[in-house]
Amino acid sequence: MRTYATIQQAFDAYQAMPPDEKRRIKAIAREAWKGTSYSSGEDLESQARDTFLSGRRRWPMDIDFAHSFRTVLRSVANNDRKLARNRHDLNVRIDQDIFERERAAAELAMRAPSAEDVIDSLQQAAMWEAWAEKVRAKLRPHDEALFIFDAKRKEMARAEIIDCTGMDLQTYKSAWKQVARVCAKTPKPK
Repeated sequence: MRTYATIQQAFDAYQAMPPDEKRRIKAIAREAWKGTSYSSGEDLESQARDTFLSGRRRWPMDIDFAHSFRTVLRSVANNDRKLARNRHDLNVRIDQDIFERERAAAELAMRAPSAEDVIDSLQQAAMWEAWAEKVRAKLRPHDEALFIFDAKRKEMARAEIIDCTGMDLQTYKSAWKQVARVCAKTPKPK
């Protein structure tokens, strides 16, 4: 079973490191900090030391302290690079999402009718509704024709109309011709 040093033992081992090993660690830190969010190799080394000496990473007693420290230093740098990539990927996804929402809003704004368009549409609808009422008044004495006219306005198909009313195909055709004649003779709105 592996034995780990206490925080005090790790601190003492750090203090006891020979100067040439400390220079080597500083040189590794200067190279390893590139591409991280740390401002310098010293900043990265300080973070690795804090990670190691705070107990967040433990020193296995059977491994040389300097080797363990270099490993922690590289690990801290690599973890920071991964976090930076994830932050970048997240920012890109958020930026793309914002762009898509803005583009959709712009498209909607371009398609959204103006107040004048809405008023014109409502006036057109009212004129066509008045025209339909005139046609209905002329078709009132003819039940089948009136039903077909109302059903067609609701976009019912011929088969649906025949099924609903029980009329045969010939009666339907005759009533449909009557609807067509009355619609043609009733002046349409402009």
